[in-house]
Amino acid sequence: MQDYLKDVARCLNPVAYGLLNKNPLNALTFMLKTTLLGIIIFGLLAFPYAFNLGDYARAKIDLFSKASIDGEFSTTKPILIPENNPWAVIDLESNRKKGSEELLITKNTIYFGKSSAEISEIKELKNHKLARYAGIIGVFVLPAIMFWIWIVFSIKYLAITLITGTLAWIAIDLTRWRMPYTIILSRSMQATTIMILIEMASMAVGTKYLLPFYYIWRVEFYTITIIAYLAVFLLSFLLAKRNINKTEQLSA
Repeated sequence: MQDYLKDVARCLNPVAYGLLNKNPLNALTFMLKTTLLGIIIFGLLAFPYAFNLGDYARAKIDLFSKASIDGEFSTTKPILIPENNPWAVIDLESNRKKGSEELLITKNTIYFGKSSAEISEIKELKNHKLARYAGIIGVFVLPAIMFWIWIVFSIKYLAITLITGTLAWIAIDLTRWRMPYTIILSRSMQATTIMILIEMASMAVGTKYLLPFYYIWRVEFYTITIIAYLAVFLLSFLLAKRNINKTEQLSA
């Protein structure tokens, strides 16, 4: 564990990349471990918010203006969960068509994914017992959410490193400082450390300040973290080039 934490510190310092393992499989394992570390940080920061789910659920339920045992219900306005890029929408006052959300509840129909079902009966919708236990439910659901985030973000970071590493290898191969593809790919994986830690820590409190610029499969890409990642990645090569020049001058 101590060696791993030392490698984390080295990955944040472009000067120290020469001390890192150059094996791509080792770098991949390191990146997956770092993503897991980021998830743990996210969990620790988000854990207190899980107990606030009761208040959150109560606030959402209060948006229902009418709910009766015979199934009549209405809302004061559409309910979006969360407010930005919602995965769940409750709109009981219009014939809303399903968009990118996973769950849509209208006055007569429930849409979930590609499936749909007609609403035949809803009883005691405005029941604050649900809100009372939402905090407890949130604590137990949090580990499953963390595992899912780990899988999704591992794929995201792997895709970024493959694209960045390949493009960098093509560019460097045109210069006299050629490097094996495996070394460049390893370095691209190790450079994700700064991006992973910033994104995971920010997810618990909000990511708007990271300036999201692209969104796919409910995964966002952020301007700030991409710039930080590329800066560390490119500096590791520039500093390596400077060290090579110094070595050549000393040899001369």
